[in-house]
Amino acid sequence: MKLTANEVKLIRNVYGFSRKQFAYFLNVSDNYIYLVETGREPLSTSLEAKILDKYIVDEFMLIAIKDVGAQVRSKQVGDKDA
Repeated sequence: MKLTANEVKLIRNVYGFSRKQFAYFLNVSDNYIYLVETGREPLSTSLEAKILDKYIVDEFMLIAIKDVGAQVRSKQVGDKDA
C-alpha cells in the first residue's frame, strides 16, 4: 500500500495529533512530517511502514479514513438527516 502526502496528513488529523506529536510518535522531526505532507519531500519506505504498522490496521481502515476526509472536505460530517 502506497500512502500519498494527503493521506499522511489525513491519518494524522483523524487521530487528532499535531504535527509535532505525530513526528514524536514516529521518531522523526516535525519538519520532515511537514515536508512530506506538503509534497516537498517523498515519504520514505521506512516511515510509511511505521505509519501503516501503528495507525492503519488494513486497507479497509484506510478507505474509511479517506471517506471521513472526503466528508470533512465537503462539510458533511455531523449533518443532520432531513
